[in-house]
Amino acid sequence: MIIWPQYIDARLTPSQGRRVTKAQAVDDPIIPEMMRVLQFLGFPEVYADMQGSYPRAQSQGYQIPPTKGCLHVTIKPPKAQHYVRKSEFDTATRGHLVDGLENKHKVLVKLAEMIKTRPDRNPRPLGLFQVMPMPGWELTPGTGQQAGQTPPAGKKKK
Repeated sequence: MIIWPQYIDARLTPSQGRRVTKAQAVDDPIIPEMMRVLQFLGFPEVYADMQGSYPRAQSQGYQIPPTKGCLHVTIKPPKAQHYVRKSEFDTATRGHLVDGLENKHKVLVKLAEMIKTRPDRNPRPLGLFQVMPMPGWELTPGTGQQAGQTPPAGKKKK
């Protein structure tokens, strides 16, 4: 299963990729803290892929540049270790690795809950939508020009 930070990001809308409610979501989740929480929950195989970017964010302008990274988490044993039926009436299937977290949504809700309750939680100072201003580069509202700068000379529109 792949978990993108956008799934639990409180700053995004559901159409932008958030998969939990706004009350359950976390401000600016980062891959290392997500990985630590999943390992703490008991998932034996958690791998980080720092090169991938969320496909939905690549073509939209709400994340420029798109946040990089995702986690690969194993929530069920591999099919090679599939449960062997003891009789024709046995209905057990491949179980989950962590009790109470048998599907992706439950994992996401628990992940966000654990990140919110961490005492050392300190989100990055710059979030997805914040841009650090360049010194001396203040824009005049509504013009797109630097403060104190006149628009470039050119043809006037009629």
